[in-house]
Amino acid sequence: MERATAEVKKYAPPGTLIFTSGNTEEMIANSVELITQYSTVAYVGLALGIPVHSYFDVDDLKRKLPIQNGGTSAQRIADICRQFGQFAST
Repeated sequence: MERATAEVKKYAPPGTLIFTSGNTEEMIANSVELITQYSTVAYVGLALGIPVHSYFDVDDLKRKLPIQNGGTSAQRIADICRQFGQFAST
């Protein structure tokens, strides 16, 4: 952990806070930018509108980001299920 912390300090602006333990989602929610190598936490940052820097193709992650729909997921899923139920194969 010391090596990683030293590396972040080397490249980050002075005064950058570095956390090595705690609730990851809460830390992301309270951050101004997210830097991650290869982690699904990139989706958390993107969903919250936080700039994300990653070895992943961030534009590709944005295309794959689940729809943020204000709590209407159950309704959307039910609508899709109804459509499949009405599907007449040919």
